[in-house]
Amino acid sequence: MASSIASRTSNSSLLPRHLLLTGVPGVGKTTLMSKLYDVLTKQGIQCSGFITEEVRSGGRRIGFDVVTMDGHKGQLARICDSTDAPGSSKRHCKVGQYSVNILSFEQTALPTLQPQGKDKGRSSTIYFVDEIGRMELFSQNFIQAVRKVLSKPDITVVATIPVPKGRPIPFVEELRNGDYSVIFEDDLLQQFGTDVACVVAFNHTRINDKRFKVPQLVHEMNSDK
Repeated sequence: MASSIASRTSNSSLLPRHLLLTGVPGVGKTTLMSKLYDVLTKQGIQCSGFITEEVRSGGRRIGFDVVTMDGHKGQLARICDSTDAPGSSKRHCKVGQYSVNILSFEQTALPTLQPQGKDKGRSSTIYFVDEIGRMELFSQNFIQAVRKVLSKPDITVVATIPVPKGRPIPFVEELRNGDYSVIFEDDLLQQFGTDVACVVAFNHTRINDKRFKVPQLVHEMNSDK
């Protein structure tokens, strides 16, 4: 593995199965997730999950939406003085100036972490989760869903987590220090494109998906740099 990877596992005898992407806002985590998804699905790999996008109005950020990998969108959070969903303005469902819409988040994000239709008997899947942060973790159903997919031996999870700041988030720290995970930090797009592709390819090949073409994946991941 290239030396640029900032990674560790709590038990060096265990091979990493899940990828945790971390960095300050704007470093490129969501962009990298989207690019990985596009490349993997072109190779016929079963993928599912969601990303988080900013919502802006008049040049001002007013909140965040959850967008599934197949294009469905739901509200995650809004500034408290903008349009809130019923019940989303309770004090315990706020992060800073944002009110979190737990119901909308769960209705949009949770189905992407479940086997769908014809794929219910096909567990060899890569799940994208952007992100596992304070807003999302108001949902106990989300925590349970993440724990479930992380526990499956034939699944790879690619997730984003926030950088440590202020009071630790227990579930995030549990993941950060967990077995079978590798952490990518800093300028993801410029430094780690090839490395992320290699790790994803290695993990999915480990679970005997012979369709994965590692050289082609690395080439595609770096072709647009």
